[in-house]
Amino acid sequence: MKLFRKKQDDEFLLLSETDEEFGKSTDLNPDVLTPEEVLNIGTGAEETVTHTGALDSLKKRLIHTEEAEPTSEKSSLMDKCLPYFVDDNGEDLSYNDEPLYELQSVADILKADSEESIKRLSEKYGITFVKEEKEEPVKPFEIKEETPPEPPKEKPDPVTEEKKPLKVISDIDGSTSSFDKITTPPETSQTVTFTPVSSHTSKTHIEVTTKTQQIDLTGELVKLPEEIPQEKSNSVKLEENEFDEYVPETEPTSRKEIGKLVREFSLSKRNHFIATCLSFFFAILICLAKIPFISSMLIEHTTIGMTVLSSIAGIIILINSDMFLSFGKLFNKKSGADCAAGLASITTTIYTVLAIINGEIITDMLIVLSVILSFRSLFCFKKASYMLSNLKIAGSTTDKKTVKLISDQAVTFSMAKDSIEGDTLIACSQKAENTTDFMKYSTFGNFFSGRMPVINAVSLFLSLISGIACALYFDGLVYGMYAASAVQCFSALPILFFIDTLPLHSAAKKLNRMGAMIAGKAGAEQVEKANGAVLTATDLFPSGTVTLHQMKVLSENSLDDTLIRAACLTEYMNSPLAPIFKTIIKSGNITTLPDTDTVKYEDRLGISGWVDNRLLFIGNRTLMTTHGIEVPPLEVDRKILRQGYFPVYVATREKACALLIIQYRVDRNVAKELRRLTASGVTLLVNSSDPNLTEEMVCDYLGLYDDSVKIMSAAGCYMHNNVSAPIKTASAPAVFKSKNISLAAILNCAAKIKRSNILLTVCYVISAVLGAIIFAYTSFGGAASLISDTVILIYVLVSTILTYLIYLSQSI
Repeated sequence: MKLFRKKQDDEFLLLSETDEEFGKSTDLNPDVLTPEEVLNIGTGAEETVTHTGALDSLKKRLIHTEEAEPTSEKSSLMDKCLPYFVDDNGEDLSYNDEPLYELQSVADILKADSEESIKRLSEKYGITFVKEEKEEPVKPFEIKEETPPEPPKEKPDPVTEEKKPLKVISDIDGSTSSFDKITTPPETSQTVTFTPVSSHTSKTHIEVTTKTQQIDLTGELVKLPEEIPQEKSNSVKLEENEFDEYVPETEPTSRKEIGKLVREFSLSKRNHFIATCLSFFFAILICLAKIPFISSMLIEHTTIGMTVLSSIAGIIILINSDMFLSFGKLFNKKSGADCAAGLASITTTIYTVLAIINGEIITDMLIVLSVILSFRSLFCFKKASYMLSNLKIAGSTTDKKTVKLISDQAVTFSMAKDSIEGDTLIACSQKAENTTDFMKYSTFGNFFSGRMPVINAVSLFLSLISGIACALYFDGLVYGMYAASAVQCFSALPILFFIDTLPLHSAAKKLNRMGAMIAGKAGAEQVEKANGAVLTATDLFPSGTVTLHQMKVLSENSLDDTLIRAACLTEYMNSPLAPIFKTIIKSGNITTLPDTDTVKYEDRLGISGWVDNRLLFIGNRTLMTTHGIEVPPLEVDRKILRQGYFPVYVATREKACALLIIQYRVDRNVAKELRRLTASGVTLLVNSSDPNLTEEMVCDYLGLYDDSVKIMSAAGCYMHNNVSAPIKTASAPAVFKSKNISLAAILNCAAKIKRSNILLTVCYVISAVLGAIIFAYTSFGGAASLISDTVILIYVLVSTILTYLIYLSQSI
């Protein structure tokens, strides 16, 4: 047992039972708790020892007074402690005031700060934040007008309210901690209420009601309604991409389906070829009626002759009878040129019947119709032809590359840094075993971007108006049908079939020779948007254009072994220098190359890497000096460059072994394609592995614009290699099997297709409108008769030939 006693110097001593003053400490210090008081012994509280203790005794002594001596006044323990609360000046140091601070929880502090912030916002912007106590199910975010507040509802008595089960979170395995027994808390809603502003002078008021939504710790997310009502949704729906939603009738996905589609196109090509031959043959038969002696017989036997000619024209119509299937899309966005040809056939046939009844000769009008249908068969054959050849390339099993379009800003910035301004879309090659969406790219897209229904509607309206006008003006139904058929023939000029088929057929004819193809109009439109193209050094200078002029030996030690390793490095990096080293080692009857461990192309310096645990360097003087390798004087390099050659050093870690003097020559076909490509505004991004290739050197050799070439940095090459890594299946607008120079040809052809479509469209519109104007002017300009069908025939033939010559004037 230990007690405390106070010394005269206001210090406290700890007394134990062994101290002599332990027993008489109470005499010296009457305020000290005695052992009896602590143990409740001798105080008359033995019987309540289990209910009282030392603290109770202390409390009793602090509150109640006692008599220390018979003559003293009654005083409590607090009175006796008063001297200890008085300073030297006699002032009381005890405080009877309220506490200077109070403890608050973190939640109370944050709540107070939030309320203060809300109060400031309310005063500044006139916003009233109302806290609702009512719990509602989760609803989509909505903006609604302010409504009068409803009277508050009585809150349920918390005592009588049924207690909800609590959420249990436990990390102990067992059946009691199963999430199946966890009850999801009630959801809450968020509502923003705005009061409309009527005028500038009126007082505005905004009420924002918010309530924090409880966190769903069970992992069961609250499901929103599957269909959000239109009137309650404030989200703006983006315009849906028609191409993404387009689903072709057939789309091959396996080798078997591709083979089946190839057979279908082969059969279609053969059928259209036969139809084309027959159409032109019967058209020539009708043209024979213009021969003088046959023409005279036709005049003598008009009814029989016209019946025979109309029968021949009917055969041509039957050969092209599949064009009438397009009438179901006459006023649909998918309407095509077949609708115009079908309408021309119907009106001309009716006019022919009326002419036979009236005994008139309309040979020229039948020739016009036969020419239109013959060109229609020809271009159906051309379409089936290029579709078949493109499908064979896209479905080939050999190694092929697809055209990949890169639009990611981070990737394009790294690849084309400081070379392309604005939005960047880069076209590059990517190896893929299989390609998809061939039919989707090839069949998507319509004449005039879906404006063909407008042309059909306008032509029908003009045919009706001109037919009625001519029938009334010239007093004859046959004249009205002649005018109607003439207008329909103007709207179905052969130029109409040129617009889509001719550019695609010409592009396929060129690209197929290179082992490449563009999948239809949609594929050409996507590829044409690219303003950057990635090519490699071997694309710019293919095999045979980089030759060895001379080699100087700098060190004979292990030269042969070093050249073998150099061939391995350049082959791995696909460098234009690889054929040179291969030629050298083949002269030594060496066919096996060692394994390459690590290879790196250092920007504008050269190649360094490990081959069979030996470090090797192939590059220019700067690469050698950077790695501490001694090379000949600088004047040697200058002399080589003045003669039009380039120096390339080959060295090991210890010393330089050889100096190669390299000569570069230009492939005319490559230069031609690249000049066309850069002239259209496309920047060449070169993934180089040749130390001699710089922007100035490439532009000078290939005759390109100074700002049209960018040698990609190591970071750009790394990003390009990642995004264009080989994949198994790719959706590609274009495919090629040869070297990457085909990529430049594809981009050029895509741009040509777009320009040709615009050119042919303009020619068609001018020809059709001008023909209708000429017909109306000559017919109603005071002449006593309508313009002859011979003039219409000449106009159709001349406009078709001129349009084709204009198209050929553009080089592809």
